[in-house]
Amino acid sequence: MEEHFSPQQSLALITQVIQQAKQKVEQDDTVYMFWGLLITVAALGQYFMLQIPDLKAVSFLPYLLMPVGSVFTWRYYSKKANSNNLLQTTLKKVWTVLSINIYILGFALFGVLGANLMPVMLLLLGMGFLITAWTIQSAPLQFGGLFINLVGLAAFFVPLYLQPLCMAVAGFIGGFVVGCYLRYQKTQKSYV
Repeated sequence: MEEHFSPQQSLALITQVIQQAKQKVEQDDTVYMFWGLLITVAALGQYFMLQIPDLKAVSFLPYLLMPVGSVFTWRYYSKKANSNNLLQTTLKKVWTVLSINIYILGFALFGVLGANLMPVMLLLLGMGFLITAWTIQSAPLQFGGLFINLVGLAAFFVPLYLQPLCMAVAGFIGGFVVGCYLRYQKTQKSYV
């Protein structure tokens, strides 16, 4: 039997689903902090390796931390209770597709993109943040996404050897600082 809702009931249900998704995503401050630091460490590692002529050829090695980070993230989410609504499931799929594309670009197609690799990766990362932010109506994640996107756009005009610093700044501010702010918000709500 099909259930019919009044416009007010439909709006209330939609609002409830968005609020539940927002609460769950924003509670994942640890993930944003983790990835923000991981990106920052990998990017700084690459930057310093690029400064040493003998290490330039293997300067991509710090980015091998990313697949390791994905495994840790997968384990983190698999241990949590899995009561996802449609929005959360959709966001997980969006991030999975973006992550796979970033990995393919970074590890398989890096030669094709050349100096545009890091800016394109930052734009994809920023889009993931923005899609998440706009879906759940989160101002902190929107700030993170806009910041990462702006850094990605600016990175097109930065010399290749300095682009890892763009990635480090984007990861630190767009990921780690936003994650810290989400944690701060969560602790403030728990005191109320």
